[in-house]
Amino acid sequence: MGKSLRNKSDQYSVPARLLFICLVFFSLAACSQLKENTKPIAHPGNPEENEGQSAKPPENWKLPLKVPEGEFFKVFGWLNDSEVIFASNLTLGSNLYFYSLETGESKLILKTENPIVTVSINPQKTRLMVHTSPSSYEAVVTVYDTSGLELANQSYPSSELHVEWNPYEEDDLLIVAFNEDWSYKSFRMDAEERKVEEMDISDPFVKWIGRDKFAYLGWNEEAPSFFAPLVLQDVQGDVKTAPIRNLYHLEAYKNLIMGISAAGTEFERAIFAFYDNQLSPIFSFELPQLGRFSGWLVPFMDFNAGRQEFTIFEPVKSGDADTYTEGFILASHTFGGGRKVILEGAENQPIVSSPNGEAFLYGYRFEKMIDAAEKKILSLIQE
Repeated sequence: MGKSLRNKSDQYSVPARLLFICLVFFSLAACSQLKENTKPIAHPGNPEENEGQSAKPPENWKLPLKVPEGEFFKVFGWLNDSEVIFASNLTLGSNLYFYSLETGESKLILKTENPIVTVSINPQKTRLMVHTSPSSYEAVVTVYDTSGLELANQSYPSSELHVEWNPYEEDDLLIVAFNEDWSYKSFRMDAEERKVEEMDISDPFVKWIGRDKFAYLGWNEEAPSFFAPLVLQDVQGDVKTAPIRNLYHLEAYKNLIMGISAAGTEFERAIFAFYDNQLSPIFSFELPQLGRFSGWLVPFMDFNAGRQEFTIFEPVKSGDADTYTEGFILASHTFGGGRKVILEGAENQPIVSSPNGEAFLYGYRFEKMIDAAEKKILSLIQE
């Protein structure tokens, strides 16, 4: 079946786009009709309904989660401070559920006739992008509100799929459909307007930095290198190279751009630099760096916009990623320069913070939970 590229799993830099794409999808394979009313139906997960409410701390949560039907597949993210979304696999198709960590109750959102490949929650926590796969060369993208009401649906010929929500528009997402030879087509889906249009973008892994603007790294395919400049492109196709250069990894969040570069005589340090959308510097810090033959290991990371905290797995020392055995420190950095250690001796695996920052989903299927206050790892599923 077709597989979805998870938003933050392209963890290795490479000197050219083709090698980059191949390494990303190889790593992923190894690890693992339209609406009538655009207003979302009220649901306990909607942020506005939880204002003023305080969730129980993780130590009082009901774990492991209960799977009413089928076999646990994966947790896909937070809907609010105490509710997550997960899927189970059935003989035919999949089920998608809410799970309340406070009450221990699972609630069915929707059933799919074909297996779910991945689910992506928009930054506003009001929309669900569900990618299903009827066959190896077809991907179906369906957008729902959080009550399970279908808003938009489109099928794409594709062997792999990459999706990026627009953090500036709750119904807007970029869809990149790859063929077997890594050629691709890009589409913009507006779920509210029930509209899909093909787009011309210069790189399949662009990041939204505005309602109609993208950023990406301008790798030179004719002369592969370990670094690339930051390139900006708008939806009309206008492209310009930014003055920020010598990057090997890029992330973007609402009103924030983060680029990683290398420092030191042997590039043994990684510099994490944050900019606003006008490319003015905000904050930066350095960490030890782990090298690989194709570039550098980019540890898993997460940014909590509400708390303005950037959390990352830090190597204890610089060295070679393939022989590194010292483990990682999970630490949060604030823009004021503060640093808080959450875990030591941890494994470098995907994380995503709860909105209030008190817990992190953790693991390649988010099958674990990190209690940030108690500094311990909890299991979300029955061992």
